[in-house]
Amino acid sequence: MNCAPAKSLLEPYLDDELDASQRAQVAEHLAGCSACAEMHAQLLELRAAIRTHAPYYRSPAGLEDRIRVTVRQADHQANGPWRWIAI
Repeated sequence: MNCAPAKSLLEPYLDDELDASQRAQVAEHLAGCSACAEMHAQLLELRAAIRTHAPYYRSPAGLEDRIRVTVRQADHQANGPWRWIAI
């Protein structure tokens, strides 16, 4: 792997969103490329700074329940009486 794909995969790598093969390829690249390793270190520092200094807001009570109801209603409407036409 060269720098271009490695750089595009750094954030998914940090967020543990890659499959095992991609993760291993990025890790191998970082071990041998000081420029990408430095970018990785900077992203780690940025993430730590954001977690330390950014305000955290809790969601309002009942928001999760309202979202679930809305999703169920949308799903019910999508599977309504005319759903057979789309099949």
